[in-house]
Order: sequence, then C-alpha cells, then structure tokens
Amino acid sequence: MCEKCSNRVKNAFEALDEVDSVSVSLEDGNVSLELNKELSDAKIKSVIEDLGYEMK
Repeated sequence: MCEKCSNRVKNAFEALDEVDSVSVSLEDGNVSLELNKELSDAKIKSVIEDLGYEMK
C-alpha cells in the first residue's frame, strides 16, 4: 500500500462511531484499531473490501 491508500483506510475507519483511533503500518500491511465499543469482524472486513482491499 502507498501513503494515499493508508489514508483512505484510516479515514474510513475513523468515520465509524466505534473507532477512537486508527494506525496503519505500510511496512507490515496492518491496521490497528482502538475501539470504544465492539466492532464485528464482518464490519471490519466490509470496510476493507469496500475500499477494494483484502483482509489477510
């Protein structure tokens, strides 16, 4: 992923009420979420896939 891609992912998760903060590691290809309430795996997967990416 590039910086633009990581910003797209970060912005998409920051728009969710359940998410307090997001960090994206370009080096590792990981996204870390700090949540204020439960967020289902299905919802996380949906956000990623709606942006055109795949979860590993």
